[in-house]
Amino acid sequence: MNTEVYQKLLRPAWFEIDLDALKNNFQETARLVGREVKIIGALKCDAYGFGYLEVAEEIISLGAYGVAVADLFEAVNLRERGIKAPILLYANNLPSTAETVIKYNLIPTVVDAESAEIYSKHASSPLSVFVKVDVGLQRIGVLPEEAVPLVEKIAALKHIVINGIYTHFHFSENDEYDEYMNWQLDQFKSVVNRLEAKGIEIPIKMASATPSILQFPQTYFNCVDPGRLLFGNPVVAQPRQGVQLKPVFRSLKVQIIAIKTIHPRMEFEDEAPFPVPGNMRVGIIPIGWGDGYSRKHSLGGQVLVHGKRIPVLNGINFEHTRINLTSIPEARIGDEAVLIGIHHDEEISLEEVKKIRTTDLHEVCQSVRNHISRLYIKNGKPYKLKTPLGETFFNS
Repeated sequence: MNTEVYQKLLRPAWFEIDLDALKNNFQETARLVGREVKIIGALKCDAYGFGYLEVAEEIISLGAYGVAVADLFEAVNLRERGIKAPILLYANNLPSTAETVIKYNLIPTVVDAESAEIYSKHASSPLSVFVKVDVGLQRIGVLPEEAVPLVEKIAALKHIVINGIYTHFHFSENDEYDEYMNWQLDQFKSVVNRLEAKGIEIPIKMASATPSILQFPQTYFNCVDPGRLLFGNPVVAQPRQGVQLKPVFRSLKVQIIAIKTIHPRMEFEDEAPFPVPGNMRVGIIPIGWGDGYSRKHSLGGQVLVHGKRIPVLNGINFEHTRINLTSIPEARIGDEAVLIGIHHDEEISLEEVKKIRTTDLHEVCQSVRNHISRLYIKNGKPYKLKTPLGETFFNS
């Protein structure tokens, strides 16, 4: 790796994020939905762990209409960092934050008249809002049978402009899902049609997120809000829409910080944290379960050192992990160890890690804690390093 990057890492553990893969996935999404359909990137939970600011900057530069976040502080930070595109706030804040929402020109999600009235009271100029309809997820949103009267009330309020109406489908991959999807879709269409019959035309209509983008083109309307699709996680096992995705999760790496040779115990052998049948060369790497590296890697997990697979030893600690370097006598302190990713001709893939952890790709991608430094790769080279102390840009 670039020596300059090493020098900026005060803790030798880092998460590499591939902005080139993000670009590919955004372009594939745009190809699927077509030029006439707007894309609002869903950047929930720090853009699924990949960094909401960096992802927002990239996809807006590629043509995204805007972004959506769940946390108000993320939206505020995006504005303060120079993002001027529309920012949709998913329903995750109270109307008591109305002054902040208005100050930063954000688009709140409204699902009841009381909240809309509070926004109207604080607004002194037109405020764009989106209304969310609950068609089956049974989470946030006005019920379809109550949606039209609510929209009429909101539309009559001073300074409130309804620029969007949207929903999120309840997704399942069972054999009867087509019928269930069509039932949900019909409910949303019914709301839109009834509003139009009353002369209420809402510019943006959005219903399709990652699963339905890949399965049901009839759900696109004129705007979509993909999340995991942008990061190379298709969610759907066998997508009906052909798409070539690349993982934005490039790699998780560390440097070896200590090496020691240990010997079989003469006493309390059964109490040892792992079996030591003979002289064993043990490496210590600065990452553990407190950093998001699951304890389950003790059960058959491996890392790459000098392009070779070596076992993770039992007993992953809070911020350290032990690896068996016996088969690599040339390994030295400071050498890279790849926990997820490619090293020379060998790879520990996300799919492999998913199986070890008995979870899904979403959990694996979001597991790396925020205090682990992020190295962003662009045009195949280190572009930006984000650490708890700040950011460093590298010459491309």
